[in-house]
Amino acid sequence: MRATIVLVIYKEKLSDSQSFRSLLQNQALLAAHDFSLVIHDNSPTPQALPPGEYPIAVNYRHDPSNPGLAAAYNLALRDACEQGHDWLLLLDQDTRLPEAYFRELTERADGLAADCVCLVPQVSDGQRQVSPMDNSRVRASAEGIEAGYRRHQVTAINSGACWRTAWLARIGGFNPDFPLDYLDHWAFHHALSDGQQVYVMAARVRQNLSISNRNQVSRARYESIYESEYRYYSQYRTELFASYRRHLPLRLIKQLLMFREKKLAWKTLQLLLRKTPGG
Repeated sequence: MRATIVLVIYKEKLSDSQSFRSLLQNQALLAAHDFSLVIHDNSPTPQALPPGEYPIAVNYRHDPSNPGLAAAYNLALRDACEQGHDWLLLLDQDTRLPEAYFRELTERADGLAADCVCLVPQVSDGQRQVSPMDNSRVRASAEGIEAGYRRHQVTAINSGACWRTAWLARIGGFNPDFPLDYLDHWAFHHALSDGQQVYVMAARVRQNLSISNRNQVSRARYESIYESEYRYYSQYRTELFASYRRHLPLRLIKQLLMFREKKLAWKTLQLLLRKTPGG
């Protein structure tokens, strides 16, 4: 398997990153294949690589402007194409990847159907499965998603997803209109709309989802999520836009009754009152 791994971190030491530690724990397996690692650090200040020997090539980039995920992924995609790598593995800093994940990835990738452009693991947050999900409705569900090929509505989180570089290059890479939030939704929707398919792996990984803890997420981040969500449904999943809008009043009521930060309710009201899709 020939692959570039891109690990995007933000305000965390590499030595504390579960994803980076997982790579170190499995470096012998990775070294048996043609892997390289790009660390894209969006933190305010740069950091040095932890001391040690790295059997695969490691390229560290620091960008204090914090451009998000799409920019980092596209830079890594360029690297992958220049190195002749067939796959681009996306990682954030908080994914625990067992050996079984890397073994299945390396054994399965090169034998996939030609129109299969992505492999995704089954992801839990320690309590429930959170990815992949059936997103044929606005309220996506991770129930009943079994290992194997999927041609119909499915989405997955970015971290752990391994994309075919030839397809990514053909579509021009990751969409900069989704620099951070809903980039994963856009990518999987675009792949399936393009007639491609996704392979759900049997391997399971664990992900710390900070977004699930309301106290750890800033109001600016929530507003970014809401804007990206609106853009996704109004411009790309237009068949679900009416259903999405019907959820907004319920969200507004919940925010007014349960959230201390009432400005989030104001943001939801603004979205609800927009007169044109994408406006």
